[in-house]
Amino acid sequence: MAADAICEARLAFLTLTMPNSTVRGPVTDEVRVQAVRDFKKQVGQWKRTRGPKENLYGGIDYYEVTTKHLGGGWYSLNPHAHCVVVLARYWPQKEIQESWRRGIVDIRAVRSARQTATYATKYATKHRLNGVRTKERWGACRTAVLSALGESLRTPSTES
Repeated sequence: MAADAICEARLAFLTLTMPNSTVRGPVTDEVRVQAVRDFKKQVGQWKRTRGPKENLYGGIDYYEVTTKHLGGGWYSLNPHAHCVVVLARYWPQKEIQESWRRGIVDIRAVRSARQTATYATKYATKHRLNGVRTKERWGACRTAVLSALGESLRTPSTES
């Protein structure tokens, strides 16, 4: 993959979710770790399919699990990933949703360096789970994505 192609790529914020699961509490870090591991397997399988292979160079993923108390000792677990991705080309949300097929997809264009820094910092500083990596770079862009982000940060923004 040529470095020029990466620099011409688009950055986007991508959120991937799965349907919530219900567990009997308490929700310990071990329960959260297992939920993240299971979710990461689903994301990894998806990344090896045609849609992501053709449309994504790579990115940085931030995994987390939120919980909601349902009452009676039951909790809802919501594993999801917040990603900064490098798109090879425009990929419509509807097509990403059809490709993901596991839950809801949200994708938004990166509009400014400040927006990118705020988004990445928000998730990079979230609660850490011991026993599972919750922040990962992936794809052919393990290092090139940093160059693309750097280029984005050096490009003057027209938006504050």
